[in-house]
Amino acid sequence: ALPFQGRRGVSEAVTRAVDWIDAVEAATPPAPGPLEDYGVWRYALRLRLHAALLRAGAGEPRALRERIKACVFELERRQRPGGGWSYTLREGGERGAAPIDESLSFVTATVVLALLEARAAGVEVHDVLIERGLNVLEALRDATGGFAYRARRRGIDPRPAAPLAEAAGRGPLCALALVRGGREDLRALKRRVDVLLAHRSGR
Repeated sequence: ALPFQGRRGVSEAVTRAVDWIDAVEAATPPAPGPLEDYGVWRYALRLRLHAALLRAGAGEPRALRERIKACVFELERRQRPGGGWSYTLREGGERGAAPIDESLSFVTATVVLALLEARAAGVEVHDVLIERGLNVLEALRDATGGFAYRARRRGIDPRPAAPLAEAAGRGPLCALALVRGGREDLRALKRRVDVLLAHRSGR
């Protein structure tokens, strides 16, 4: 609806939708479990929403900037040691060994895109926060053009490449983050979309 802000009733509809989201979020505060914390999705998607509202001139700019900064803070707090993001909290491994990174490619891509959108909206986001996420995506990219599901070992050391069919769904998202981060070009994104279409259900 944001591109149609000038049309009758659209601004009011956007306001009602954001108010509803705020009410739902207030009623369901983040509640991490023993092994998972889905708050990373919450803050990444909220960040994208607030950045889009700010860029569209919808809502009060000062309040939106404060919300964006709060989301960035929460995402920075959740960045994994290797530089990516995950909804898993597993830190296992052999006794006395360094924690397992567990960065997930598609979660990392979602957060990187949200951070880039916050920056595009004029809110300061530290370069290192984004660059470390982009480094993880590059490290999880394999020679076939797919992206590993996660970094399973200490640092970024993904398991052997997944079959392209298995990785097809997350490929365009990860590639888009790399394109917007200046690490790939549109041709690389198109290749991932072509793989997705080739392996879509019903083919």
